[in-house]
Amino acid sequence: MGGPSKVARDYGFSVQQVCNWAVRGVPARVILDNESFAQALYQAGYERKKQAA
Repeated sequence: MGGPSKVARDYGFSVQQVCNWAVRGVPARVILDNESFAQALYQAGYERKKQAA
């Protein structure tokens, strides 16, 4: 999708927030609240990481 800086710029997130997703996964609320971002993730082949219990 172009790296953290491009994703942050294109979708209105902070770079720090996007970088955290590499470790923690993208929160469900972010995906649900941002339809165009969710579509881009789908097209890029993103799979949601399972959270440890």
